[in-house]
Amino acid sequence: MSDRLPKGSQSNGVAVGDVNGDGWPDIVLGNTTEGKSGPAQTFLWLNEAGRPGYFIDVTATHLPQMDIQAQGVALADVDGDGHLDMILACQAPPNRLLLNTGDGKFIDATDRLGHQVPMKSREVHVFDANGDSHPDIVFFNLTSNNRKWDNDPKTRIFINDGQGRFKDETAQRLPTHRFSSWGGTVVDFNEDDHPDLLVSAIEVPGFIPLQVQAWQNDGQGHFTDMTGKVIPRETVGRSWSMAQGDLDGDGKPDIFIGAWGTQARLLLTGSSMPK
Repeated sequence: MSDRLPKGSQSNGVAVGDVNGDGWPDIVLGNTTEGKSGPAQTFLWLNEAGRPGYFIDVTATHLPQMDIQAQGVALADVDGDGHLDMILACQAPPNRLLLNTGDGKFIDATDRLGHQVPMKSREVHVFDANGDSHPDIVFFNLTSNNRKWDNDPKTRIFINDGQGRFKDETAQRLPTHRFSSWGGTVVDFNEDDHPDLLVSAIEVPGFIPLQVQAWQNDGQGHFTDMTGKVIPRETVGRSWSMAQGDLDGDGKPDIFIGAWGTQARLLLTGSSMPK
């Protein structure tokens, strides 16, 4: 049914959500121009009114016309107005925040992310890290795509002030590290009702496989490295994106970890997690 889609793309990041409030899911595609010339415009395809499951391209009228080079996309209501906003993880700085005006049209509000160190971001996830009911943002980053040391690759967390404005609080909230990360996921791995982080880890330069990292949330958005107690040593590899679901029917989220040139991994959540 690909003829229901407007056109091709070069998208590494995709998100689905109802951005215009008509009750039907729409599609956002974050594009790059790797191997090509010209700008990388993010696309927005709306579910067509009267023909559900058919999509129309409203990029020109609904999105800022910007060279964004997006690797990851997240949709979330970051300012509490009831409309899905757009956060874009970009392979060339800066990362972008686009606010929904309420009808599926977006304006650039990147200034709300505050000061950003130059990041080569790969993925973005939105979750309430510190338990204040406001969505926070985590970016997974590289130093380079298996080349020399370039950008600071630390995973970075941006905390929402409650008004949809953010501050980079990585230094005081996340474990110190120097590895690059091609992805990760948010999951409550110790079942204490606070969202924790699983983070892929690859040493660059060298593209050296490392163990997947587990960072435990204290409930106030401060994370401690619990890798040795939570993650099997067998997860050493060039881990990529992660997906989660209850794969064995025990009511607990399990994790599938993609890999580049090494073994993909399936982690089943057990009962002996640290509290």
